[in-house]
Amino acid sequence: MEKGKILVVDDQSMIRDVIRDILKQSGHQIATAESGADALDVLQEEDFDVLLTDIMMPGMSGLELVSKVRELKPMVVSVLLTAYPSVDSIDQSIAHLGAYDYLLKPVDKNKLCDTIDRAVRKKRFMEKPV
Repeated sequence: MEKGKILVVDDQSMIRDVIRDILKQSGHQIATAESGADALDVLQEEDFDVLLTDIMMPGMSGLELVSKVRELKPMVVSVLLTAYPSVDSIDQSIAHLGAYDYLLKPVDKNKLCDTIDRAVRKKRFMEKPV
């Protein structure tokens, strides 16, 4: 299984650290950011395969971040993470913003790894020349 470079964004350091550790153990390269603004700074400096972001964050929401990342780096595959799912946020994130998937907190370790692995495969598929 090909591993990817993942940017994890969450305003709660404990959640960020747990997700970082789980994904590192599964072989992915991980960077973290505590806000949407910090994530945009990191994305200016480095390329990533997958953006994994919380939706509910102070300042810039995860939905706003996904929208900005889509403009800045359209090949980055976005996965959203939330403890507060709603039909509106699911619809907006997947149908309108093109997010790849949506995970609920507390996230199951196996589901997290599976979703990120699938997102990396999607990114690799998008990169292949036609």
